[in-house]
Amino acid sequence: MNNYLKLKRKKIIEVAFTIIVIFVGFFTSMKGIYGTEGDPEVLFNCALGAGGTTIECDVRLATGSESILSVNANYMALPTGLSYGSFTFDSTCNDNNNNCVAVATENGFAYGLVTGISNNTKIGTLTLNVDSNSQASSYTVGLTNIELSDDEYQMITLNNVTSTVNMMTDATCPTITPYEGTYDGNNHTITVGNDAVGGTVEYKVGTDGTWSTTNPTRKAVGTTTVYVRVAGDATHNTVDCGNSLVIISKKSLTASATVANKTYDGTTNATCTVNLTGVVSGDTVTATATGTFDNKNVGTGKTVTCSNITLAGTDKDNYSTSSSTSTTANITTRGVTIKAKNQTIAYGENIATLVTKHIIAHISENARKI
Repeated sequence: MNNYLKLKRKKIIEVAFTIIVIFVGFFTSMKGIYGTEGDPEVLFNCALGAGGTTIECDVRLATGSESILSVNANYMALPTGLSYGSFTFDSTCNDNNNNCVAVATENGFAYGLVTGISNNTKIGTLTLNVDSNSQASSYTVGLTNIELSDDEYQMITLNNVTSTVNMMTDATCPTITPYEGTYDGNNHTITVGNDAVGGTVEYKVGTDGTWSTTNPTRKAVGTTTVYVRVAGDATHNTVDCGNSLVIISKKSLTASATVANKTYDGTTNATCTVNLTGVVSGDTVTATATGTFDNKNVGTGKTVTCSNITLAGTDKDNYSTSSSTSTTANITTRGVTIKAKNQTIAYGENIATLVTKHIIAHISENARKI
């Protein structure tokens, strides 16, 4: 009878132990799948690398309330356009020293610290290469088969983690050609090609201008500095493309003159009327000049110089011309009026001599008035 009771008691203990083991195993498994407050987790965040040629993924372990000794995981199958580059462990862990185990392959990694892993410890960086011919707008990458070992050497299985990266590469600037020309009354711009990639071409005038999609124009003589950029779209970064110039120089006009003939006045003064050839239709430009005969004497076809030509009018600043021009004109003789004056002579005086003296005196008097 005693042997029977002993055997029955032993059987009850064995069944109870089995139930406890099953319950603990089930609880551990459920904690790994569903998690509870304070559970550990792997933090996996990816971003596009410089130049858009790589994707860099930061791998960290948040231990929660658990004491974690090790973590290992595999990489999810990489999408087309990506390939494995490397896994670089954090600098605090040297491969296979006395305190640390750090092993990485193209399939996954294993990391462990004998002293335990601190909360929010950076495990390392996963680098993936981006195919230069890839046209994908985004990539989703992740870790799978994530397993942790706690300080009781029990395995904790975590759910997969993923991260999506938008392929934000730099936009490409268009071909930009400056404009340089002579004033013609029309608006002019820099020339921008249709070869920009990854965004919208925008412009502004000067460093303090406002960006706009309208290419600035210039009509008047002077220089406009136009800044250009490509404002990136959803998958491209905005890129500055520098600046280019619109330069418009003055238009040269041909000046000619006409001079009216004049009657001899004892001076070389002449009146010039300046004519301008080449003024753009609709513009208002006139000119004045100082006229000078080659000498004061009477003559025909005398050379007249029209100098100090000065432009005037609303649009004068868009033009230039020569400072002088020449033409010909006549200086004609000046008429003299002779009047007889009553004279008294004595008997026997020569009448002809008296008249001649009077005429000479009269001419001299009038000449002084000229």
